[in-house]
Amino acid sequence: MEDKDADSVFEWTQDDVNDPQGEVQKDGQGLASSKLTETPKVGEKTRKVVIMDKEGDSDDSLEGYESDSISSRSPSPTLDDSISRKRVERSNEPTIEEINADPTLLNPSKKKIHKPVYLLDLGKLFKVPNEGDVQAESIQVGLDSAAALIRKKAGWGTELEENAVDLTCNIIGLQNNYDLEAFDQLVLEALTALVACCPKKVAPCIIENFFMPSYSVTHRYAMLNALALGARELAGLPTPQIALRSSAFPSRILPISAHNKYITAEDEQQIAPIRGLVEGISSQAIDKAQKRVEDKVPEIAREKQLTVFGRRKAGITELQSLSDSKAGASRQPTRTLTFNVIAAEYFIIPITSRFWSYLRESISREEASSRFSQNGGFKATGAGMILSPLILPHFIHTMSVMTHASRHSPAYLSIIAPAVLELAVTLGTRKMGMDPSATAEQESKRSASVLSACLELAIVGLDASIDLDEGKTLALEHGLLMSGVSSWAQGTYKLVDSGLRFDGVGGEVERRLSKASAGLVLKVEEII
Repeated sequence: MEDKDADSVFEWTQDDVNDPQGEVQKDGQGLASSKLTETPKVGEKTRKVVIMDKEGDSDDSLEGYESDSISSRSPSPTLDDSISRKRVERSNEPTIEEINADPTLLNPSKKKIHKPVYLLDLGKLFKVPNEGDVQAESIQVGLDSAAALIRKKAGWGTELEENAVDLTCNIIGLQNNYDLEAFDQLVLEALTALVACCPKKVAPCIIENFFMPSYSVTHRYAMLNALALGARELAGLPTPQIALRSSAFPSRILPISAHNKYITAEDEQQIAPIRGLVEGISSQAIDKAQKRVEDKVPEIAREKQLTVFGRRKAGITELQSLSDSKAGASRQPTRTLTFNVIAAEYFIIPITSRFWSYLRESISREEASSRFSQNGGFKATGAGMILSPLILPHFIHTMSVMTHASRHSPAYLSIIAPAVLELAVTLGTRKMGMDPSATAEQESKRSASVLSACLELAIVGLDASIDLDEGKTLALEHGLLMSGVSSWAQGTYKLVDSGLRFDGVGGEVERRLSKASAGLVLKVEEII
């Protein structure tokens, strides 16, 4: 009996009963076939099942089976496909030059941080909670594109006004924990751009944060520099480039007296440009006062008229035509004086009012603490970091820069000039900080850097008043204040001329102090 189907053949044969094990037979083509036998009973026929493959079997596991029918499944991979895929993967591997240019190629799973397009995305880069390389990279990318993006968004809708305060607080609070490249410079550029592009919201925000106790000296320098440079940019005045470096850890800084004595040029990179601006402004004011005083003296005026100057060099000089001069004048860029409109409301008055409030709070805390100094209390605890000689002179210099930039403001004669003079006289006539054990002579001494900064601030305030109305408004409406300025100027000049040594005097500070004390006397004499 024989049964057949498409794939196998079943045969009934009479085999040896004693062969219970299965055998493997080969057909005539050399292909393996299975022989399956079972132990039969005595007298029964045995059944042998033989499975035969008529077309042959393939042992190549890398080749798929061909199918004539249409199937929705993708074809099985072949050996050629796997080899070509490996070649493509090897060709996509980054080279050494590409890895040096972009180290993130070594870690493909790390997402690359892209430059922000909107200010909201810029603020998120400064709020990354993950510490390490991700946070360092996000801060670096944000600072690199902050200033340009802020200036690009200026004047386009309300995006900048909605995000200005949040960006200001985030940038002010940044710390260089990862030693990022040009960190202080990028922070200053971003804050300056915010002040120049959105002054009505950013300037009050910076002023309020400046008087908070949670910021370091570097943070406060950045805030003051941003206010000064932003004010000059709004007024259309040239702004200097400030090259900053990372500040040293506070424990590596000497005490203030020793620090000022051994300070180097690199240590003053943050305050030198602003101080240079103030010195240049005050020097111009003193030179104008000196010329006016000399013109009033007959002997000096006559000597100037009789002075014989050197002969001019002979030669032919080309004269410019009238049309060319008009064309050149039209090509000059027009300066927008927007700072004059907002100077008093958003810059000068808010910072002076906030300073008086801070000073009153500091004095009250200091007086309360000095009562218990003999019983284990603290002395001079109310004199915070802002009133120290390390920050106070820079604060006064910033006031001088903003005062000079607002000289054409409508509120200058009635509001700005009196407020600035009152601040200069107060800070120049008293020592910041109380010490019950100090003598009268020690209490009368002020810091030389603070005193010279106050004198220069008074010179800048009086110079603009003289140019506007020859000082008539100050003399008529603020006579008591001008009397105090006159007494202070003459008293300081006598002390400096007599050789009295102030705290921290010497070198550049002593030269500026002598020049400012004499210049203020000349400015007061022009009005009174």
